[in-house]
Amino acid sequence: MAEASGRVSRTMTPKMRRNLFAVSICAAALIATSGCMKIDLSIDIKSDDDIWVSSVLGARRSAVEAQEINADDLCESLNKDDGVTLYAPGLTDAPATDVSDDKYVACKMEGTSNLENMTDNLEHVDGTYVFTMDSSDSSEGVNSSMVDSVEISVTFPGKVLEHNGSSTVSGTTVTWTNPDDMFTPEGLRAVGEDTPSTSTVSDYVLWIAIGVVGLLVIVIIVVVLVVVLLRKGGQNPPPMLPYQPQPYPQPGQTGYPPYPSGPPSYLGRPPMPPSPPYPGQQ
Repeated sequence: MAEASGRVSRTMTPKMRRNLFAVSICAAALIATSGCMKIDLSIDIKSDDDIWVSSVLGARRSAVEAQEINADDLCESLNKDDGVTLYAPGLTDAPATDVSDDKYVACKMEGTSNLENMTDNLEHVDGTYVFTMDSSDSSEGVNSSMVDSVEISVTFPGKVLEHNGSSTVSGTTVTWTNPDDMFTPEGLRAVGEDTPSTSTVSDYVLWIAIGVVGLLVIVIIVVVLVVVLLRKGGQNPPPMLPYQPQPYPQPGQTGYPPYPSGPPSYLGRPPMPPSPPYPGQQ
C-alpha cells in the first residue's frame, strides 16, 4: 500500500532488522578496513529429532560502543518476532543471552532442533547427512571483510565423507575458520554418515588391544633385564626346592663317622682342666 509520501510501506522482517543491525554496527570498523563481527556456530547431529545447535553472534566492542549500542540492544534485536534464526539454523524460540567479554559484545543462542526445522541447511539422504550453508544464509550486505572471527563446526553421527574449503576434520567433526569460505559460490558443505561406522568401533578396539600388548611387552623386558643384571653380579639365586629332612645317623652306620669316645672335645680343643677345690673341700 502506498503512503501519502509516495513511498511503499514495507514491513521490516526479523531478518531485515538483523541485516540492518549487522551492517550498522560494523560501519565504524569498516572505515578502518578491519572486520568486526564474531560468528561461532556449532551443530551436533545425533538423529533427525535430536540436533543440538549453539550459536554466538557478536561484534567488536569498539565498533559497538561507537554506535552507542550495548549487549541488551544486540540480544533484543535477535529475540524479536520469530526468535533467532541468524547463524542459528533451526532455532525458532531460543532466547539470546549476553556472553560479552573484553573484546566482543556478543549474544549466545542454543537449544535442541530437528531436521524438519533445518531443511534449509541439512538433509538426510541415503544414509548420510548433508550440511550446506552459503552466503544467502548470512545477512545481506555482509561480506568476509566484515567478519573478524568465525568458527563453524558440524559433528556427524558417523564418519565424515566430504568437506570443502579450508575446513579441517577431527573425528566426526568438520570445522571452518576462514571467513572467505562462507562467501564462495559453493559456500560451506560437508557430508557424514548417519550412524557410527564399524571402522570407528574397530579402530577403538584395535587401540585397546595394542595398549594391552604393549604393556605385556614392557613387563617381559623388565623381567629379562632383572635376570641379566642378577647373573652379571653373581647373585643368581639357587633354585627353590622343597625341604627334605635328612635321616638321623645311627652308630656304626656306613657313610657316617663313628661317635667319639671319651669326653667331647668342642671345636678341636682339649677338655678344660678340673676346677680347684673350694676352701674346706676335701
